[in-house]
This record gives sequence, C-alpha cells and structure tokens, in this order.
Amino acid sequence: MTYRATMLYEGDIGGVHHAEGTAGTRAGALAVAEREVPAGTRVVGVVVADDESRFETRLD
Repeated sequence: MTYRATMLYEGDIGGVHHAEGTAGTRAGALAVAEREVPAGTRVVGVVVADDESRFETRLD
C-alpha cells in the first residue's frame, strides 16, 4: 500500500503552502513531506491518505 501525506504550513509573508510526500508507510510519507517544510515553519494541518482513498486528517 502507498500513502501520501500533505502538510499545510504558514508562509513567511502570510498565506498557506503545502508539502507532499509518498511512501509505503504513513510515517514514511509524513517524513518525506516534513523534509519539504522549511525549518522553523508552523505546520497548520496534515492529511494522510492511502491508495484506496481512505484518509486521516489532523488540523491544528
């Protein structure tokens, strides 16, 4: 099974941006997406979906 994670984060001058990661586990997909988020940036939401379109959502 393949998982895709999307992290929403605040931009340095406002707005919300996203980073995505794909891997064989939820944790792996989150780790790949997290590497794309600039250091010190506040993550405001996370969505993890598997290849069967089921998903988990956490918004801060």
